[in-house]
Amino acid sequence: MIWVVPLIFIGVLFYWPVVRVLSLGTNGWVLDSSAWSASWFTLWQAALSTLIALFLGLPVAHLLYRRNFFGRRLARGILTVPFVLPVIVVAIGFVSVRRALGLTESSGVGDAADSIPWIIAAHVFFNLAIAVRTVGAAWSAMDAGPLEAARLDGAGRFRVFWSIQMPQLRGSIAAAGALIFLYCLASFGTVLILGGGLVHSIETEIYFSAEQYLDLGRTGALAALQLVMGVGAFAVASRLGSAQTEAQGVDLAAQPRVSPRDWFSVVATLLVLVAILAPMVAVVWQSFVGSGLANYENLAGQGARNVLNISLAQAAGNSLRNLTVTLAISVGLGCFVARALWRRGGFLLELIFSAPLAVSSVVLGLGYLLSFAQPPLALRDSWLAVPIAQSLMILPLVIRIVHSALAASDSELSEAASIDGANGWQSWWRVEVAQIRQSLATAIVFASVAAIGEFGSASLLVFGDQETLPTVLYRLIARPGTQNFGMAMAASSLLIALTLIAVLVAGFTRENEPKPWPRQSERA
Repeated sequence: MIWVVPLIFIGVLFYWPVVRVLSLGTNGWVLDSSAWSASWFTLWQAALSTLIALFLGLPVAHLLYRRNFFGRRLARGILTVPFVLPVIVVAIGFVSVRRALGLTESSGVGDAADSIPWIIAAHVFFNLAIAVRTVGAAWSAMDAGPLEAARLDGAGRFRVFWSIQMPQLRGSIAAAGALIFLYCLASFGTVLILGGGLVHSIETEIYFSAEQYLDLGRTGALAALQLVMGVGAFAVASRLGSAQTEAQGVDLAAQPRVSPRDWFSVVATLLVLVAILAPMVAVVWQSFVGSGLANYENLAGQGARNVLNISLAQAAGNSLRNLTVTLAISVGLGCFVARALWRRGGFLLELIFSAPLAVSSVVLGLGYLLSFAQPPLALRDSWLAVPIAQSLMILPLVIRIVHSALAASDSELSEAASIDGANGWQSWWRVEVAQIRQSLATAIVFASVAAIGEFGSASLLVFGDQETLPTVLYRLIARPGTQNFGMAMAASSLLIALTLIAVLVAGFTRENEPKPWPRQSERA
């Protein structure tokens, strides 16, 4: 009976709308050449982005997890920020870099003949932290004994790395690669904005088929194809991720200091940090250049020629309201499911609640439009549709974070509390929460950042005066005009500042913290 409510919730509000969308593609519809072209682009750009992220992540992981130096914690924090930045802000950041380099027109979009390299660069920017943290955790936990023995026997650094370290790192590298591939596969906002309408992935094809062409048969077929890709990547990520090593109980401060022999890792890390800071600095710089504080003052308005339905301040209010509902659902239900899985286990149940990671938020948003037009669940015309869809996409991440923390906690304390007469609620609140409060704070802040930045389902579900910050920012960046562009830069700068604060509050850079399974901020 304990599973009835959460199973009904996810069954009705996730599986039902997704099945409705998939059923549209069963009417004999055949994918055309543009759909296959978009699918091929989706696959190869995800593979290339993954390989680049892993290649850059290895030397950075070596420096940040195998060497001790002043500023290591700050460097880890900087690497974490891109992963939790709203997708729309990252895309705007890369648009601002392109504009600063003179590679776009004044609108910032629409002339993207070279958009593909920028899309891949943005995906690497987003997901590099996964490679660094996953591989670094395994690397820091590696036994130094065999390494020292090999060096005493005359083995060089490359031989030691390739023959001893690499075999032990293959599992974590594969796990990180599968997860990065999954996120790049489900990328929507990045391709939509940086592609400028000239580059299409399977996600953008689904969006345009439903939103502009009203071709629901094609939409359903594309969604089915995307689901096959997503489930495959998710299955690999789940299998490999369960076996990766965490850096639990490792004394990172006792590791050797940086030496001149680490020059390659140092140079690679410095270049990566500069590349990560560049889009964020470009956004902040362009929010002030030529206008001072005028762009920030314009946030109270509705843009040039009233291009917006509401002001950014009103959109921020809508986002905060949606955030409150999203947190209540995702954290509340996530903690309940994580605790139940921790106490009772069940691979099938864990798979049921992890499924949203493998499904596009665009597909879920479209499913809401198709499934919930009539009472008793007339969500299509309600602002509640957005936070409910957001909470379902965030739910697997909250479950993963809380479940990992509970698995690492002392279960004997909970058992002792039960023997002393504590009921389930008392044991949770007084014993278990006290042990996992840091991870719980991480889950709350992570869910907050993901909810504020969610763009995929919101792009389909918001309407009129219910628009959110990401949809308003997209409207600004997609319209010509210096004022609109400046307002987008100003609002993005504020979101970057809030994200930096969130990273500090959540403690993402804490040493030895159990590593959560990172999001979808698409991740849309």
